[in-house]
Amino acid sequence: MNVASTAGRVARGNSGAYSASKFALCGWTDALHLEEAEHGVHVGMVLPGFVATEGFPQQELRDRALTRWLVSRPEKVADAIIDAGPGGKPERFVPRPYWIFSALRAVAPRALRRVLRGGGTTMTPATGADADRASGSGQA
Repeated sequence: MNVASTAGRVARGNSGAYSASKFALCGWTDALHLEEAEHGVHVGMVLPGFVATEGFPQQELRDRALTRWLVSRPEKVADAIIDAGPGGKPERFVPRPYWIFSALRAVAPRALRRVLRGGGTTMTPATGADADRASGSGQA
């Protein structure tokens, strides 16, 4: 069982290194799934999107009605791990509708890139120092 990220199927701006590492994990998981199936070994993968945690509360996304649905909870990721566990699904997105972004990448990459480029930070919420600057704290 591997837990990657939706960024392993769909990259976003300002997260190239992160997306590249997740794309690598997804590719390796896909290969293991195919290689080990003949030995009766199930290899599953979970692809969480934005998950509200103590360290990454995703407040920017949760505050807007338009983007609130993009944020999931750790319990949903745990449920997905069980779904993709032994004998389960080969791949599971959290929240489930995120699979649409992966499908769009394959069938309409130009349209998806327009959406992801969109209005700045919609798909790339501020974290850490960026969040401090946005809120006005952390400025000298």
